[in-house]
Amino acid sequence: MKKFKILSLLLLSVVFVNCSISDGQKSYNGDNALFFGKGATQKVILDGSEESVTLPIEFSTVAAPKSSYEVKLVLDAENSTAVEGVDFDFVTDVVTVESGVLTGAFSVRYYDAPSVTEGKKAVFTLESATIDTAVFKNTLTVTITKSCQIDLATFPLMYDVEVYAFSEQAPSHQQTFTVVSGQENTFKVNSMWGPNFVAWATGSASYEGQFVYPANIVINCDNTVDVETTGTQFLGGSGTYDPETGIIDVVITQGVFTSPFDTQVIFYPVQ
Repeated sequence: MKKFKILSLLLLSVVFVNCSISDGQKSYNGDNALFFGKGATQKVILDGSEESVTLPIEFSTVAAPKSSYEVKLVLDAENSTAVEGVDFDFVTDVVTVESGVLTGAFSVRYYDAPSVTEGKKAVFTLESATIDTAVFKNTLTVTITKSCQIDLATFPLMYDVEVYAFSEQAPSHQQTFTVVSGQENTFKVNSMWGPNFVAWATGSASYEGQFVYPANIVINCDNTVDVETTGTQFLGGSGTYDPETGIIDVVITQGVFTSPFDTQVIFYPVQ
């Protein structure tokens, strides 16, 4: 039986590489860097109730800057399917951030008329003459899509879940989906791979109930599925949704263990 015996401490140590402690306070000593504050992806859903919506795109720096600086939001047209002036317009694409301030936000207007259910993607990057871009969260993909709301009155919220890793079946479990308010076709689960996956993978009962992999499951208009989660130890994943059977089949990745591996998770509606 192929199992991983040692949980990774490497990811935890990275956080402290450029930190020092003085008088009980932790401070960051490395080079400052820009990154997108809400992660690598964002979805804008247009339901026809308005001609356009204007939303923020947030950014941040690793440390508070010692002086004011300008940062620009730039469209990567080569890797985008959304077109500036057609699908969206910049309202504010250059922002001045004052010294000592960690965060800022641009403003972008998205148009309903050209939106489609399969979605159009706008890929953005950050530019500044003063601060470099970070090696993480350095691109943002905004998917602009027309509403395709699932009928929540009939959508199942209880699932039996099968989990597969290392060419073996891990312990099965049951999950209840919780509807995420204000986010279309998005459901919160307490654990993607089950409460005792890590205990099974390591062969150690001391890990029961730990590293449970909380996440949001997002069902897209084309019946693809995105698994969105936070934290360096949980990396999310993707898969498919079958509207006929209700089965959700995804593959997720992780950073909990010292070696990478994929985990297949299949959700079957409870009969």
